[in-house]
Amino acid sequence: MKQNREYKKSLNKYIKESLSKGYSLEAVKKAFIKHGYEPDFADSLIKEYKLKRVLIRAVPLFLILLLSISIILFLKPNITTLVVKTKDYSFTENIGLTFNESADYEWNLENKGLLKSVKLNGEVKTNGTVKIYLEHENQKYLVFDNKKLEGGLGDVTVFAVKEVKIEVKSESNLTEEEQIILDNLISDINKTRKNVEIEIEIEESEVKKEIKGNLSDGQQLLVDTLISILANRNEDVKIKIESEFEEIEAPEGIINETINITEPINGTNITIPINITPAINETENISINKIEIILDYKKDSAYDKDDNGIENIDGAIDFTVEDTEFNWEVNEENLCTAWNTYSVDNGENTLVCYGSSKCCNFVNLLPTRSGWDETFYATYGAYGAALNNIVSAQVLYVDYNLSLDDPFAEVHYSDWKNLTAKFYQGFIRFENACIETCILPSLNATNYKIIIEINDSGLILDSVTYEVLGYETTNSPPILLKNFTNISFFKDESYTINLSEYFYDSENDTLFFDFYNRSEVNVAIINGTAILSSDKPVDSTYMFFIANDSKDTTISNIFEIEVKKQQGKIFDFPGLKSLRKLIGLE
Repeated sequence: MKQNREYKKSLNKYIKESLSKGYSLEAVKKAFIKHGYEPDFADSLIKEYKLKRVLIRAVPLFLILLLSISIILFLKPNITTLVVKTKDYSFTENIGLTFNESADYEWNLENKGLLKSVKLNGEVKTNGTVKIYLEHENQKYLVFDNKKLEGGLGDVTVFAVKEVKIEVKSESNLTEEEQIILDNLISDINKTRKNVEIEIEIEESEVKKEIKGNLSDGQQLLVDTLISILANRNEDVKIKIESEFEEIEAPEGIINETINITEPINGTNITIPINITPAINETENISINKIEIILDYKKDSAYDKDDNGIENIDGAIDFTVEDTEFNWEVNEENLCTAWNTYSVDNGENTLVCYGSSKCCNFVNLLPTRSGWDETFYATYGAYGAALNNIVSAQVLYVDYNLSLDDPFAEVHYSDWKNLTAKFYQGFIRFENACIETCILPSLNATNYKIIIEINDSGLILDSVTYEVLGYETTNSPPILLKNFTNISFFKDESYTINLSEYFYDSENDTLFFDFYNRSEVNVAIINGTAILSSDKPVDSTYMFFIANDSKDTTISNIFEIEVKKQQGKIFDFPGLKSLRKLIGLE
């Protein structure tokens, strides 16, 4: 219980720190949900903080009165009890089994409840057929069919996984809760591909944290949450996370700033240095010919039908620069396109040129296609292409004359643009596969049979993600037993209010009290008792009290306070001093 309170305390601290950095409450809420927190839980945290922030602002009196009317209408003092309601919970269980032939797998749910959906994650061979069913009381539901991967099944995503390096060093055994948070942190670092070093050390209750690299807001939240939980341990803990992702750079351009062209003219070799980068001076209204390359996957073709740059090793990925834009009437006979295939796996570049011979020769290449805008096909093994590749293109315009009478050179070129080309073999990955099990009719069992039918193929079943319908108790907010009446007292005196006479919690939760007050009246709350005082008169002002059970908040009615001067000056007469002492005024 203590750990839960500390856990929530750390989340509230994160909200406050995020706001101080300029993030909105809505952004913080989305960060909570994105990183696995229940939407209802995230919403309750944000609502609680938002209400408290509103109450401490300076608001006009008419807004306070409007709030008071709403509270009186909707928060009538009546006895409430715990309400039990249903809620969907999502879990993922690791399976980690390989199947090369048909088999049945007995699946026992680690988390009991009415089964609402089942999704599978893993890898499957591209050849043959694989079907997976979920069986319950002789009823079979189709979960996965590898032949439907090519059809773009809604919840199934096929992708290639790049090799990354993430090292985690822990000198202590982590609890299940700590391990889950750590796994989520590592998973998120993997998604954002950030190179970071995180070191957390707790020694003799002293927390040391060192972070190198830029963490996202969600990653920072996970780190802070993990530290908050680890801080409750009675032992020293040290965790170190290091991630290293290879930065793939596009191949450098063929053209340098200056290129020397050497050709024999009338038996004589001459060299013409040409500055390829257009010279731009400070004079305005100078027209510069520009080429804006547009590189894309070829649409509506028989290859790479989903245009995502991923194909089987027996397929092809087609690229085009046909929509490239020019800001002048270009002579297409002087155009060419340099195509570069960079193999990420081998670290090698292979260049080819499409288009004008003069243009291709300018960059020391022979044209392999006559048209500068012909489709470029990337296939496994061609131009050095391996499984993971980057295909880059640059469009050039080259026209020159090397005669001694009228030599000239006109060269323009675009930036390099690149797209990925990935090929897969053997296995392809699938995520969240659920053909007939995305929504189930609340199956009621603790174990199920997963039937795997394999014909000339293979399967790696990594994990199963499922939702169950559970039950939870909802919190009842504090109850306002009665309204506060208007208060009047003299300056240099105090007025006490026992707040437990006004607020009550049906679940006996500990109540925490706060107040709204904009006047010079001093208010202190000690052990559930409010003490009001002032050393000067105060005309009519207004305030209200707030009760919070750590989950929900209830606000009292708005009431009036007046601090009066001491009655007359008769008490200053010497003959009445004994009377003042007698009645307790001295």
